[in-house]
Amino acid sequence: MHYPLTATRRIDLVVTELAVIEPMTDGLMLKETAPGIRVQDVLEATDATLIVPEQVPEIVIPA
Repeated sequence: MHYPLTATRRIDLVVTELAVIEPMTDGLMLKETAPGIRVQDVLEATDATLIVPEQVPEIVIPA
Protein backbone atom coordinates (compact mmCIF):
# COMPACT_ATOMS: atom_id res chain seq x y z
CA MET A 1 0.00 0.00 0.00
CA HIS A 2 1.31 3.44 -0.86
CA TYR A 3 0.27 6.68 0.79
CA PRO A 4 0.65 10.18 -0.65
CA LEU A 5 3.55 12.34 0.47
CA THR A 6 2.23 14.63 3.20
CA ALA A 7 5.43 16.40 4.26
CA THR A 8 8.54 17.67 2.53
CA ARG A 9 10.85 16.89 5.46
CA ARG A 10 11.31 14.31 8.19
CA ILE A 11 8.86 14.55 11.06
CA ASP A 12 10.05 14.99 14.65
CA LEU A 13 6.99 13.79 16.55
CA VAL A 14 3.73 11.92 15.92
CA VAL A 15 0.82 12.90 18.17
CA THR A 16 -2.47 10.96 17.96
CA GLU A 17 -5.51 10.50 20.16
CA LEU A 18 -3.78 7.42 21.62
CA ALA A 19 -0.15 8.31 22.03
CA VAL A 20 2.94 10.38 21.35
CA ILE A 21 5.51 8.58 19.20
CA GLU A 22 8.97 9.86 18.34
CA PRO A 23 10.94 8.72 15.28
CA MET A 24 14.41 7.66 16.41
CA THR A 25 17.43 6.41 14.47
CA ASP A 26 16.57 2.80 15.32
CA GLY A 27 12.76 2.98 15.01
CA LEU A 28 9.63 4.55 16.46
CA MET A 29 9.68 5.14 20.24
CA LEU A 30 6.47 5.22 22.25
CA LYS A 31 6.92 8.29 24.45
CA GLU A 32 3.53 8.78 26.18
CA THR A 33 0.01 7.37 26.17
CA ALA A 34 -3.23 9.32 26.36
CA PRO A 35 -5.12 9.29 29.67
CA GLY A 36 -6.82 5.93 30.16
CA ILE A 37 -4.96 4.31 27.24
CA ARG A 38 -2.74 1.31 27.95
CA VAL A 39 0.49 0.55 26.07
CA GLN A 40 -1.23 -2.62 24.82
CA ASP A 41 -4.05 -0.50 23.32
CA VAL A 42 -1.50 1.52 21.34
CA LEU A 43 0.32 -1.61 20.16
CA GLU A 44 -2.93 -3.22 18.99
CA ALA A 45 -3.97 -0.08 17.08
CA THR A 46 -0.58 0.52 15.43
CA ASP A 47 0.73 -1.39 12.42
CA ALA A 48 4.26 -0.11 12.93
CA THR A 49 6.64 -1.85 15.28
CA LEU A 50 7.20 0.41 18.29
CA ILE A 51 10.11 0.58 20.69
CA VAL A 52 8.49 0.47 24.13
CA PRO A 53 10.60 1.64 27.09
CA GLU A 54 10.14 0.01 30.48
CA GLN A 55 8.15 3.01 31.73
CA VAL A 56 5.74 4.88 29.43
CA PRO A 57 4.17 7.89 31.16
CA GLU A 58 0.62 9.08 30.60
CA ILE A 59 0.25 12.45 28.87
CA VAL A 60 -0.42 15.19 31.40
CA ILE A 61 -3.26 17.42 30.23
CA PRO A 62 -3.33 20.74 32.08
CA ALA A 63 -6.60 21.59 33.82
